[in-house]
Amino acid sequence: MNAAPSKDCLLCRRDAADAEFDRIQVWEDDLWRLTVSLAAEVPGFAYLEPKRHVPYITDLEGAEAASFGSWLCKNALRAMIPA
Repeated sequence: MNAAPSKDCLLCRRDAADAEFDRIQVWEDDLWRLTVSLAAEVPGFAYLEPKRHVPYITDLEGAEAASFGSWLCKNALRAMIPA
């Protein structure tokens, strides 16, 4: 995996992106980060982002590509709903 965070990419500057989109982080692992918007028009709107700079979804590599769909199916709702 080669795309290091980009200083020109808002999403790579996590704190700035969280402030811009009024969101908080609710989960992360080695590859992914999940945030939830605090002020979206759709309650519970979430952002699942790779931790490295990925300009296009087709640029996901290896474990990122393999885990993307299964992560959404298995974990998205569970991560956003308080225990």
